[in-house]
Amino acid sequence: MLLVSDRPDDRRRSDPWAHVTPVVLGLGANVTVITALLIYFGWRRNETQAHLLGIDEGILGLSTKDYLLQSVKPVVTLLLYLATAALVALVLDRWITKSLDSGESRRPADRVGHRAGTILLHTPGLVWAALPAAVAAVAVVWPEALRALPPAIALAAVTAAYGVVLEDRRRDLPERGSLIAVGAITGLLVGVCLFWSTSDYAVADGERMAQKVIEGVDRLPGVIVSARHPMNLEGPGVDEERLATGEGDVSYRYTGLRLWESTGDNFFLLSDGWTPSYGTVFMVHIDDSVRLDFIRDDRPTG
Repeated sequence: MLLVSDRPDDRRRSDPWAHVTPVVLGLGANVTVITALLIYFGWRRNETQAHLLGIDEGILGLSTKDYLLQSVKPVVTLLLYLATAALVALVLDRWITKSLDSGESRRPADRVGHRAGTILLHTPGLVWAALPAAVAAVAVVWPEALRALPPAIALAAVTAAYGVVLEDRRRDLPERGSLIAVGAITGLLVGVCLFWSTSDYAVADGERMAQKVIEGVDRLPGVIVSARHPMNLEGPGVDEERLATGEGDVSYRYTGLRLWESTGDNFFLLSDGWTPSYGTVFMVHIDDSVRLDFIRDDRPTG
């Protein structure tokens, strides 16, 4: 005769997947969020850079793979900071919880932890809204401070939620319904702030990349375009040269060009005389009749 217990703990012990499933679901959710961040960051950064250089980002024709590869380093750096902050928060949680449980203690560290926990317990959640409000007030005078608003909102939400969790722990019968609601609302706010911060980070990085191009067009790789037919590449600093071949045909060579970006068979070139106020971005498609030569200078030496 097989007896099946109705208690959740007994059912969990009898089902080996009960512990694995939440972990797998959590990993899947994290991978989805990270992938979305990578794609969004890549698109936002390229959109900012293209706009400052005078074209629409859609012309570049970047794929999802391009966005992912271009975003790995900056987004992973951001996530490392977040993971470090989460680990620090876990350590602080254990310290504060232990200090609250121990009550009055002669150890200075325990007294500090007990005092911090008491403040978190007795501070209403709305009080923490003063932090993002202060950042918004500073942004009126110093607009750059507005980029600190998403982290401030996330920190205020997490701190207020943590106070609720501490208070719930001190009860004999925790209200799981309220904890789930608090966790859902806090997770939503933190997720929105994460994408908000990622957007600000991508805009700043796109502006930096565009400024690097604007200030150093002459430091971009030089390009010579050779074609069997005239391509009519006209712009400040671009020279067209007609070359006679041995068979009586004419080919064309264009110099004074610099490589800015490439996607697949499309290459986006700037002219040596390009400026933010006046200049042309050329899109050259490579096929059997067009060849690109990349050089150290705008013209071959020797």
